[in-house]
Amino acid sequence: MHRRLIGAVVLGLMLLLVMVLPALARARTHPYNVGCQYLRQGEPGQAAAYFLKALKLSPEDTNARNNLAVCYIEQQRWGAAIDQLKKVLAVNRRYSGASLNIGADYIFQQKLGEAKEPTATATKAGGSKFAREVKASAYFNLGLVAAYDGRNDDARAAFERSLKVKPTTQAEIDLAAVMCRLGDVEAGLAALEKAGQGANGDTATLVNDNLAVAHYQRGMEQLGAKQYDAARAEFEASQKAVDNDYARLGLALVDAETGDLSEARRSLQDLEDKKGSSAEIRAAAAKDHDKLLRLADDDSALLKWMALVVGIPLVVAYLWLIVRAFRAWKYVGKWGKFKPFLGLLLLSTICTGLSELFTDPLRTWTQLIAVLVIAAVMMLVLWARSKRPKYC
Repeated sequence: MHRRLIGAVVLGLMLLLVMVLPALARARTHPYNVGCQYLRQGEPGQAAAYFLKALKLSPEDTNARNNLAVCYIEQQRWGAAIDQLKKVLAVNRRYSGASLNIGADYIFQQKLGEAKEPTATATKAGGSKFAREVKASAYFNLGLVAAYDGRNDDARAAFERSLKVKPTTQAEIDLAAVMCRLGDVEAGLAALEKAGQGANGDTATLVNDNLAVAHYQRGMEQLGAKQYDAARAEFEASQKAVDNDYARLGLALVDAETGDLSEARRSLQDLEDKKGSSAEIRAAAAKDHDKLLRLADDDSALLKWMALVVGIPLVVAYLWLIVRAFRAWKYVGKWGKFKPFLGLLLLSTICTGLSELFTDPLRTWTQLIAVLVIAAVMMLVLWARSKRPKYC
């Protein structure tokens, strides 16, 4: 009896497999499923071709048409995607995924005003697992639109609602970035660092990008408050997160404010000349560079005129000593005859140093003193070598 029962069960399973396996094979090779596979692999062109085949088999297939629109969005065919999504909604007005994708299409085009209504409609999705994903994505996209508009309070609320519906790392990162912009920097940075723990790939890149921006923004706030050490630490932290020119610009400004004008000038000049820098960075570096030079020139105005006032008598005295050296030509030894020519060489060097002091806005008292000391020493050498020996 038991053997007959077992045999009947086995026979039934075999018949079931004979009926089900061909159906599974056909489903696997159905154009819609093949298209989904290509879409997951990041090949929207191939996927679109199969979704079109699926629509030829079933023109009312809203899933195939929605995914075809997603392929068009990936290919930046914005208008074609909108047309397909509107056809989806014409068949099923409650297809929240289509509304979400229409909003995303407009966001990609930077048409934020047109993105709000369809995205808000998508937040009314139902309670199924897929509907919750759509709703969470819709709130996230509304947060992006608000952030682009500068409405950070609305962006924070939208990201928080997205996380409440379905937590995602991307929503956590964008919420932390908005918190930093709203002034809750400590909590925002803590959230970013938490999101970045163990992260890799695109997630790690996104976290580090936002950390760099947050540290830079706080550095600029502390620079405005004249907290230079704290500002330097923030800019260095920004550089550590992501090597960026904004942090370099901030560090140059700190150097300028703390009196390290030469280093500030070098950094600003590098940013101004850097080919990979954005036009915004190069323009800001050029503007700050010019401002730095004007301020430095104003601060060293006394030194500038001191170089002129002291330099003119010094050059006159140098010329007089050289004339004396030439007049004593026949009285000096073999090597002494080279002293007048050495004097001329030194005179040109001294004149060059004094002229650079007069024209360079980053002149310092140390430079002036060094030039004057060198000039004085060489004047004594020329004086000693140009005196005539006594004779009867």
